[in-house]
Amino acid sequence: MNTSWEKYFWSGYTEFQEPVETRNQSLFFGSLIFLIALGSTIHLKQTHLEHDKLNLMISSKPGITKQIEIVEAENSILESKILIENHKLASILEEKAEQFLKKYNHLMALQETQGEGVILTLNDSTKPLTSGENPNLMIVHNLDLLAIVNELWAGGAKAVSVNDQRITAASEFNCIGPIILINNTRVLPPFTIKAIGDPQKLIDTVTNGYIKRYNLEKYGIEFAIRKNDSIKVPASRETLLINIKGN
Repeated sequence: MNTSWEKYFWSGYTEFQEPVETRNQSLFFGSLIFLIALGSTIHLKQTHLEHDKLNLMISSKPGITKQIEIVEAENSILESKILIENHKLASILEEKAEQFLKKYNHLMALQETQGEGVILTLNDSTKPLTSGENPNLMIVHNLDLLAIVNELWAGGAKAVSVNDQRITAASEFNCIGPIILINNTRVLPPFTIKAIGDPQKLIDTVTNGYIKRYNLEKYGIEFAIRKNDSIKVPASRETLLINIKGN
């Protein structure tokens, strides 16, 4: 077998004559050296990139800090605007709630009402009965009161009471024998009806309506109506007052 130096001095030596094992070792070590060189090159490139990034961050730090300050300032402005809008919304909702409750309280007669209007008085007849007259025609009935109250509503009344019983859509005018019940409360003559609204319009509506149509005075029913600049109509006793706080 030829020694390893013979390939450099013996002219008849060929690579095919070199042992296979020796060639494999050469290939292995060559590949290993190549991989080591490649890894070193990649590592150096990564080191340079990281160094460049660090330099870029250091050089751009003042600019980033400025941008952060600008963003924080913009956020503060937006938060202030949100607080202002929330305050406006709360004010609007509170105002709407107050308007709704005022309207609700008015419709349900939950509050005392005061204003100009008229005061009507009705009383049973004191006229002596004559032969053949019906005594029922000489007294004021629940239907008489109900008819007059309805005419007051038709004449634009904003609030009505009968003997200090506030009249609402739920009020009932009942008659049990000679007793009249309004809101389940006994009322006796003389009857005082208070109505808040345009005085002249209320007077025209009532005097030209039920009173005239049925000619109550013919039967001696005492009737009077007059204007008043300041009438107080009490709140309904059937319901509870609801205020803005919901208490």
